[in-house]
Amino acid sequence: MKYWIILTSLICLGYSQEKSKEDKFLNIKVQDATAQGEIDALRKEYLDQKKTIVIGYKEKIKTLKNEQKEDMKSLKKSFRQRLREVREKYK
Repeated sequence: MKYWIILTSLICLGYSQEKSKEDKFLNIKVQDATAQGEIDALRKEYLDQKKTIVIGYKEKIKTLKNEQKEDMKSLKKSFRQRLREVREKYK
């Protein structure tokens, strides 16, 4: 019985995490066809610009991660050298 509850809880938790993130911004329905066309055009333009922004930030994050890796490599290298000097000093 205990395993059944745990299994059910895990399944529910898994399904709750799968919800897609969808923008509800500009998701408006109106009766007027011309107004609806303009709203749809605005929504499409919004989604395109949002996608561009997200891609730009992902590239910046990727660049920053690479810089961080390089900085960490150089830091480790300098401290490794300092450690060698200390070892030689007290040998």
